[in-house]
Amino acid sequence: MSINIRKNRLAFRPVLSGSTSTLEERVVMAVSGLFTPLPAPPPISSSNVGFGVRQIQADYLQAFRAARGDLQTSINTQVQQLFANGTPTQKQLNDFAAGLGGTLNATSFRLSSQGELLPNSQKLVQNIQNSLLSDGSKSLVSRLNALGTNARAMRSANTFNAAVNAQVARTMSANLGQINNYFKTTSVNRLSVDQSGARIPFQQYLGQQVIRQFTNTLGALANSFSTVATTVLFPRTGSGTATTPTVEALTAFQSQYGQALQIATAQLGNDLSLFGGGRSVVSSQVQTAFYGNSPRSSILSGAGDATSTGPGSITGLFQSLKGLNFTDVSMSSNAYNSFNQAATRVASSLNQFFGMSTSPNQTLVLPTSRFSLPSAGQNFFNTTLRTDGTNVGFNNGFGSGFLGFGQTPPDFNTNFSTQFNTVVTNTNRNFGITLPSDNPANSGLIVAY
Repeated sequence: MSINIRKNRLAFRPVLSGSTSTLEERVVMAVSGLFTPLPAPPPISSSNVGFGVRQIQADYLQAFRAARGDLQTSINTQVQQLFANGTPTQKQLNDFAAGLGGTLNATSFRLSSQGELLPNSQKLVQNIQNSLLSDGSKSLVSRLNALGTNARAMRSANTFNAAVNAQVARTMSANLGQINNYFKTTSVNRLSVDQSGARIPFQQYLGQQVIRQFTNTLGALANSFSTVATTVLFPRTGSGTATTPTVEALTAFQSQYGQALQIATAQLGNDLSLFGGGRSVVSSQVQTAFYGNSPRSSILSGAGDATSTGPGSITGLFQSLKGLNFTDVSMSSNAYNSFNQAATRVASSLNQFFGMSTSPNQTLVLPTSRFSLPSAGQNFFNTTLRTDGTNVGFNNGFGSGFLGFGQTPPDFNTNFSTQFNTVVTNTNRNFGITLPSDNPANSGLIVAY
């Protein structure tokens, strides 16, 4: 029996998009917004944050070691499940391979996103991705594939776990070497420049990169939201196109965008974990902006402004999207305004955290194109599809443009998305991000729709 991890995944190698656009070209700060400015978030101090090069290097090494530990724990759990009833069948091996692919994909997204924050990091990010998911025989995915045909390794859960852990350790040790080599050979202070090429403090550069990455991610989700909503809520049938969404369809779509929001917050949480005190931003401001639990029945009044039930209370993005009237012609613009509100509030907190000043009542407008994650000049969402039959494009949302956010084809092995989403959910929990109890993503409805 054999394991083929690649069979159900999207190739995760970076693709040059030709875009070298910078933060200022993608994020437009407008004084006159489309909606009522949000109340200012509580002050966040960055006085205890270390932004020296040596400190940041140490933080990256610590982050990569944490990723190695999380990856080993996740895989070990899956291996125990694989051998729970004795020697696994070929179907169990196929499902395991799909789940393992999702876990590796989530790890690659995590490390790539963190690496992308550094100046001139395209090669670093590409090397990290290739070490995990390339087609070459030395990548982790290839070596784990080979273990599936190794009778000695497959004798028991313990022997297989030991073999897997050795391969994970080998790959992640090499990535630690990549980080050390990057800081040894790269003058990050000299390369920390703004759009005009003027040198800026490393701290300011990192802050701009975090905000750019966050707004690109949320912008990609905002731009795909209406398209996926139409597909899920108003499907074409033999009798025509549905005009009113069913309860089942609404629940399924709520689960989809709930899980997509978790991907955005997990990515930001992983980024901010690199900086001392970053967790306070995630657990407080991000929690409020995304999952504030103020009651809300609709956002149809006005342009979807942040209606609150009391001084300083904020309706989070999840609740705002839940209150949308999907049959209203203004649904798309209302949804986009809700995304902008969340982005504005989080960006305000990030500016404070990184010590960057902004003008009063500035409103952040999310980008509508040129998404380039996880590395400048490379497009994370539109990576090349494999053509081996069951590969269906998880990373570009099956055509929607956002990871895992779209309609899965019938031949998609849902163990891939299940394990990817499990990694994301565990990440959010570690950062203190909790979802509303009425989010279907809390009930495991996150695999196929």
